[in-house]
Parts: sequence; structure tokens; C-alpha cells
Amino acid sequence: AGLLVVGHYRWLDKIVKVVVVVLTLSTFAATILLLPKIRWGAMSFWPAGDLFSNATSIAFMVALVGWMPSAFDISVWHSLWTLARRRETKYAPSVRESLMDFNIGYLGTAFLALCFLTLGAAVMYGSGKEFAPGAAGFARQIVALYTENLGAWSEPLIGMAALTVMFSTTLTVVDGLPRAVSGLIARFREAEVPDAPTAIDRRVYWSSLPILAIGSMLILYLGLARGDTATFRGLVDLATTLSFLTAPALAWLNHRAITGAEVPAEYRPGRALYAWSWAGIAFSLLFAVWFLAQFLQRQ
Repeated sequence: AGLLVVGHYRWLDKIVKVVVVVLTLSTFAATILLLPKIRWGAMSFWPAGDLFSNATSIAFMVALVGWMPSAFDISVWHSLWTLARRRETKYAPSVRESLMDFNIGYLGTAFLALCFLTLGAAVMYGSGKEFAPGAAGFARQIVALYTENLGAWSEPLIGMAALTVMFSTTLTVVDGLPRAVSGLIARFREAEVPDAPTAIDRRVYWSSLPILAIGSMLILYLGLARGDTATFRGLVDLATTLSFLTAPALAWLNHRAITGAEVPAEYRPGRALYAWSWAGIAFSLLFAVWFLAQFLQRQ
């Protein structure tokens, strides 16, 4: 929050670029080094038993889909950051440039997700260790698992990867959510949202930022003060599950935005992508309804 107050979007853009480069390089290097450690023969690439009747498997699938490779909100934030970058640099990117920027970020996120999955398979799967209670102890134990497999020299590499993934996530959320709230209120207030934020928009943004920061710290304090591993895991599961359940609505809003009258016909998706979008909306909606039905049935 302090970085955003002092440097605004300019600092956010520069810091995130550096952090993402460090994160990508350190994560990719660790993945390559740990590939020989994976016990491929001992793994099953499909869970045993009936996947869709096991409550634990269902909960895991929902949490995974909620943030894989990222939450649906990222499309809204990315659009707002594109507009902010245009105001900051005084350069209006073409549609092709904007799409390339988004695709690099999204595909890069998917690639890093696969790297983290591979890292977990290499050092955590089958380790037989009980994870430490609390976030700090858990983080230390994760770094220790990597150093046991790679050697003490790798501790800075893994530590940097862990730090940058948490820092980049926190920094983007602390800016993205207030920016989205400001844009949402502006959209309800005016039929045509101005290109540059008004004085009211700025007040909404700077009011939302401390509320988000203080609210987040309060949730962490109340939810994790006991150092309970189940509470820590439950907090993550809650966030990912809520993201999963809101995905159908956000997917439809994304579809509505890009196919609306505001977008020139030549820039709207083609038939194949249009159909793929509706298929994704239908899948996420049916999956969410099925999950809620399973959840209510078990209560």
C-alpha cells in the first residue's frame, strides 16, 4: 500500500516487471534442477476410486479450478492496468499489442502453475512429512524440503521464488481490487466512463485501499492467530472456492463486454472463440451448480 501511495501506477508497473522476471527465472531453474528427483513410477495421474463421489477430491478440484491458472478477475484488472499504462506512457497500444500483452501474461501464469505443480511432485509428494502448523512454519518447511533435495546452495533460489510469488500476488491484488471498485462505481455513476479517473474515482480508490489492507490483516489475525494448520488451509480453500463460484458470472460479464456494441465488429471474437466462450460459461456454471448441490446434500 505504501509503494502505491508513493509511486502510484508507475512504481507498480516497474516493480512487478522486475519481480515477475525474478520469479520466472528462479522457478524455472528450480523446476529443471528437480525434474530428475520426480518418482514417475510411483505416481498416479488419476486419483484412485470414484473422483466425483469423494468429498475431499471434489473440494480439491474446486479449489484448484478456482485459481488455475488464475482467477477470472484478472481479465478486469488487466484491462484497467492497460488503460492506466496508456495514460502513464501517452501511448495507445493497438488491439494486437494489447492481446499479445495479455496472452504473454496469461500463458506465463499457466506455465508457472505447471512448474509449481512439478516442484510439489518432486519434493512434497510421498515425503511422508507432517507439515508445520501456521503459515510461517509451513513456508520454512517448504524451503527446507527443497534444500534437502537440491542442497544448501539452493536456499536463496527457492527463497527468492517463494518471496516473489507472494510479493507479486499481494502487490497486484492491493492495487487491482481498489482499481476495480473505483471503475465499478464510476460505471454505475456515469453512462460513459471517462478515460481519465475523476476526483471521485481517485477518492474511491484511495478509500478502498486502506480498507482492503486493514481488512486483510484483520482476517489473517483472527483466522491464523492460533497457528492452526486447518485454519490456514481453510482460508486458502475459502478464497479459491469463492473464486470458483463467482467464475460463471464473471465469465458472462467478460463475454458480454467483448461482444457488446462498444466493441467494433472487427475486434470481436470469431465464431470459434465465441462458441468456446459460451462452452466455458456453461461448463463453469454447471460445475458450480453441481458442487453446490453436493455441498448441500452433505450438510
